[in-house]
Amino acid sequence: MIKEIPYIQKFIISKLIGAVGLRYSHIDKDKQFENDLFNYHLQKLVKKGFVIKDADSIYSLSEFGKKIIVDISPLSQENKDKYKFRVNVTTIIRQNRKNGIYLHAHKRKRHPFYGEVSTTGGSVDQGESLIDASKRTILEKTGLELINPKIIACIRLVQLKESCVFQDLFLYVAYCDKFKGDLIEENKFGLNFWDPIDRMIDHEQKATSLSKTIINIYKKIQKREKVDQFIFAEEYISLKQV
Repeated sequence: MIKEIPYIQKFIISKLIGAVGLRYSHIDKDKQFENDLFNYHLQKLVKKGFVIKDADSIYSLSEFGKKIIVDISPLSQENKDKYKFRVNVTTIIRQNRKNGIYLHAHKRKRHPFYGEVSTTGGSVDQGESLIDASKRTILEKTGLELINPKIIACIRLVQLKESCVFQDLFLYVAYCDKFKGDLIEENKFGLNFWDPIDRMIDHEQKATSLSKTIINIYKKIQKREKVDQFIFAEEYISLKQV
């Protein structure tokens, strides 16, 4: 369990979350912190193994650094522990076109799965309904306003790396084929676009944290079968690349 990470170190981690790597001057480009203090905390992160510096003086999150960002909120002012076990919701958004079925695709710009393409969503807030969480996270990340989404699955998803728990969550899956608004093509979270259903299946099969349950749901949509029967599954996944 990671405890009492200073705010300045959380700031550094938050900058590296959305980048493959950054030079020293680009991490705090707005000079929010005094140089010696900033360098002290950056080197502390390197010493702790959260951050690595390559031969070209580029800083990036280490594998351990990628792991801890699942457990903490880097920009939280409160240095409280965030446990690995959580509740998330991801939403499958369907668009029917003359040339076939398309699904909303999200290419991530944040670690730990930087560059991967999948559905998108986020954490369920305390006291928030699953449907409200689906609507909120999609509006925040895509600009789309969902109309009558429904929860179609619950997956106990345990992600393992080298026999250690990387992430343990209940992932609820929402489904929606009606919405309004214009899709935001890019924001701080990632890139948004529409992809044919067969390509989305391919993306999921190649994903670091692939879910067989989500692949099976995609295949039902591909066959134009109904997805109104609730599914519960428990999956233990060995992460391939993180």
